[in-house]
Amino acid sequence: MDETGLCYTVAPSRSICRGGARGVKKTKTRITVALTSNADGSDALTPLFLGRAEQPFCFKKRTAAQLGFKYKANQKAWMTGYIFREWLPGIWTPYIVAR
Repeated sequence: MDETGLCYTVAPSRSICRGGARGVKKTKTRITVALTSNADGSDALTPLFLGRAEQPFCFKKRTAAQLGFKYKANQKAWMTGYIFREWLPGIWTPYIVAR
């Protein structure tokens, strides 16, 4: 399992403008994506996305399961020990037992 943060609203770090823009704060809007597969990558589990909203607007009244992935929410969109302990027996253990 590997997790990575995806900051989808970050402005580019470079510009065609010679004089830089001053006082620009970098946004911290992000989602975290956890991807799991076996060692050779031939078999992968459903991705886990972590965001801030309990029911994101972009889901349009659908659930993450209907969209084909797992979704959890917390205030900072980070993988926490609680979310990991909840994910492990619910996703990973049934996969191992089925194999």
